[in-house]
Amino acid sequence: MIVIADGRPTTGDTAAGATGHANFGFVSKYEEGAGAVNGGAGYAFMPSAAAGVPDAFRMRVWKTADDTLVHDDQIGWAPDADPTTALAGGSIVIHGG
Repeated sequence: MIVIADGRPTTGDTAAGATGHANFGFVSKYEEGAGAVNGGAGYAFMPSAAAGVPDAFRMRVWKTADDTLVHDDQIGWAPDADPTTALAGGSIVIHGG
């Protein structure tokens, strides 16, 4: 889940003023996708998930025109680095195929 806070996308409880936990669910069939931010097209996203102890999640969002990074849960890490943001609850299940 991406929350727009102060005009910037962020995830979970890193949103400005956010408290508590966010609940989300998704089915990912693709490694990357295209989308819009604040109604404007031209953005790409890449969710990453790891089932382990603990389960972890990462979301990267960038402008497709010039590859400007808009959001990354792990700024400064390689785009293909394993996710390290541990889930506070729930679980991640990864199915093969």
